[in-house]
Order: sequence, then structure tokens, then C-alpha cells
Amino acid sequence: KVPAFLNVVDIAGLVKGAAEGQGLGNAFLSHISACDAIFHLC
Repeated sequence: KVPAFLNVVDIAGLVKGAAEGQGLGNAFLSHISACDAIFHLC
């Protein structure tokens, strides 16, 4: 039997100027690729 669990974390989002190299860059992408699912709340 596999126990069910849900781990909720806040992933840093894109910032103004991201296209010019501001923010986390590739580190942001590595955080996203480690997720099995993404929930967008606004």
C-alpha cells in the first residue's frame, strides 16, 4: 500500500526584467522541472 500525500510549496515566480537576465533564470526552471503538478492561484 502506498500512502497518499500532498506537498505544497511556493515556487518563486518570474520577475519584471526576466527577459534581461533579472531573477532566478535557470534556477527557476529547475524548480519547475522538479514538480509533478502545478497549481496556479491568483
